Formats: sequence, C-alpha cells, structure tokens
Amino acid sequence: VQLRGEAALLADRAGLRHWSLSTSHDGGFAMAVACATVQ
Repeated sequence: VQLRGEAALLADRAGLRHWSLSTSHDGGFAMAVACATVQ
C-alpha cells in the first residue's frame, strides 16, 4: 500500500520518498506524521 494524499506529502517532506507500508491507510498516516514530526 503506497501512501497517498496528506500522508504521502508528509512522508515526502520527511525524505521518505518511494516507500510503502503493508498497513492500513490510518497506520500509514500515523507513521508519516510521526516521521515528519521527528525530523
């Protein structure tokens, strides 16, 4: 499952281009937010 929408934008800002997660969209969104926040 590739990140889409806002989660994808957050992941892109965190430098996580072309990554994917085998989780739900909610899980991917939470992960993207966490990564963006850490950096």
